[in-house]
Amino acid sequence: MGTAQPDTEHSPARQDGKAVSRRAHKPVPRFRPTLRHRATKLLLVGLMILFVVLVPASAAGLCYGGYRLTRAALHGWTALGFGLHAKMMLAVLAIDLAIVGVSMALLLGLFPLVFLRPDEKPPGKLLSRTEHPRLFTLIDRMSKRLDVRAPDVCLLSPFDEAFICDLVVVEREGARPRPVRALALGAGFVVHSRLDEFATIICHELAHAAAGDTRAARRIHRFYRAMQVQMGLIAGGESEPNLLDRTIARLLLGYYALFSLLHAHESRCCEYRADRVAAEVCGPQNTRNMLIKAHLIGFIPELGIESLVRELSMTESPMENVYQEHRDRWQRLSRKRREQAENEMFMQKGSVRSSHPQLAQRLRSLAGVKAPELSAPAPAAQLFEDWNQLERDITQVLVRLGRAAFRFHLKSLDRQLQRA
Repeated sequence: MGTAQPDTEHSPARQDGKAVSRRAHKPVPRFRPTLRHRATKLLLVGLMILFVVLVPASAAGLCYGGYRLTRAALHGWTALGFGLHAKMMLAVLAIDLAIVGVSMALLLGLFPLVFLRPDEKPPGKLLSRTEHPRLFTLIDRMSKRLDVRAPDVCLLSPFDEAFICDLVVVEREGARPRPVRALALGAGFVVHSRLDEFATIICHELAHAAAGDTRAARRIHRFYRAMQVQMGLIAGGESEPNLLDRTIARLLLGYYALFSLLHAHESRCCEYRADRVAAEVCGPQNTRNMLIKAHLIGFIPELGIESLVRELSMTESPMENVYQEHRDRWQRLSRKRREQAENEMFMQKGSVRSSHPQLAQRLRSLAGVKAPELSAPAPAAQLFEDWNQLERDITQVLVRLGRAAFRFHLKSLDRQLQRA
């Protein structure tokens, strides 16, 4: 399958980003979630409520069952004509105490998962309104178009990603933590995106906020992340899990499997809706172009920021500006290599456990959208002041993250050698 070409039927826009934001004045109709999407979210909330009720009930039931079992054993013992003595009573008491101890351990291990906050502040550089007025003007006008509150915080992420989420931060020492809406924009997208394509990314993420994905789903996602941490699916900790942690993980296995399937389905529904909103505002062709570029990085390893940093670290190459090498590799990408990667993307099979739909399905869902295209062929870097300096600053963030990951890798190797 060939490369998707940008739409060129409309007149070129001014390169300062004002032409992109000029159309963002009328509120766009919201795409209501489907009945299946609503049912999935209700099931996730129901599973959370069931977890809160089921865990204490299971602990209480285990204690009561142990009490009834030891009581029946004592009655059977006396019915057979055997007398009760001190050793017998101490053995029964020890069994009861052990059952209570197991019940309390499971209760204290499972119940706090509802209240854990494993969300971490995403790495990146905080962007200021005064330093990057063109970017924030575009964000504000897109927010007005979608009739949604603008993000409180905007971060430049060092990776090829973009997301919007609610973070709980403490502004100053002694102050109460408060939730803020944070928009993270990946520098890996900026270096090879056109301005109209990058506007599509911003619109896509703001569409999530407009649909309540950052608000209503925040507790669901936090509970899901807490279970992931408990199951050991997210790297963390420097010591081996103890017997209690392994027992809790085994008890969570079935519950977590069901919850993760429903969570992945709900996430895919949110992505479909955000894609359609972005296509309605910025144009379906811009949305297709950006989806293809975003997926392309995953199918060409040398274009990934993480793999690029790993390669430069292993070869001990200078890392003053990783994004210059990233840009050069993107420009050197041959048409044949790109078409090969695109064919792999479109042939990729979907999975019920994936949080994002298959690329072919996402493009197919935009077939019915008829909207004029934004046309701004200027580089997306023009939205930022002194982008070259930003590249060097964000590279330092990557270097620190790479060093921390390398130290964690060495500690993991040490633990494996100790077990061997």
